[in-house]
Amino acid sequence: MIYSIINDLLPYFTALNFADRVAGICYPVELPILSENNETIIKRFPVIENSNKNQCDGNDYISLIPDDGLKSLIYHELISDIVDEDNDSYQQHTATVRLVAWFNLRNINSALTNCEQLLQLINNKIPFIIADTGAAYRITCETTDKRIRDKSIFAAWSYSEAEKQYLIYPFDFGHITMRISYRLNKCADDIVINPNSCNDLKVIPVTTYEFRHDFVDPMDYIGKAITGSLETDSVWTITRNEYFLGGAVITKTATNVKWTERTILIYN
Repeated sequence: MIYSIINDLLPYFTALNFADRVAGICYPVELPILSENNETIIKRFPVIENSNKNQCDGNDYISLIPDDGLKSLIYHELISDIVDEDNDSYQQHTATVRLVAWFNLRNINSALTNCEQLLQLINNKIPFIIADTGAAYRITCETTDKRIRDKSIFAAWSYSEAEKQYLIYPFDFGHITMRISYRLNKCADDIVINPNSCNDLKVIPVTTYEFRHDFVDPMDYIGKAITGSLETDSVWTITRNEYFLGGAVITKTATNVKWTERTILIYN
């Protein structure tokens, strides 16, 4: 479920004007490479699932290796997902996820000498409270660490010398560590067995959503609606978080409402 939670965060980052490749939690892929000495070397690369894939083609993954054609590359790594509590109704989880961000400063703004400001802009987009997704609810996200130029985040990958040039100026990089707390509802429906045949592949439509975010001190508004919905359509679910001195937060929700009326709605 942590994969779905991270995917719900992606629209916050794609809204940034310098973000042109944003991905969820990556997977390590190992490939055998024949060296100049005719020795087989295993290389490891980060990839992300292709959201447009199907079970019968080979284009399942997209590489997450930096290249100078991008302004930035943002992806996530799952460090851990621990069950803190397990009872008949739910599991309480705490997940640690690292957001990795690589920047081509030359393609963003020639006046930039490092990525500190860019990384902070990403950090500013991370909401403390995340809307329920699937069987996961009571989802919160906290930033626990933020660093630039820590090359250890690339230590697991077998970058070539040509690719390592993207780790020096005018390129820069950093990471943000997030602690995500969520409950997983155990009252979930059983899976429906419906196998696909690659000779007769049927594509099942998937409902996708778009999000909106607005902060009007002390109110934080998060909107969710089916992709293609107008902001004036009464189809939005809006979560309002009200922040108080001392750190207290009151969360209320309005459903089937207009995003354009978020500041005047009655929330329950």
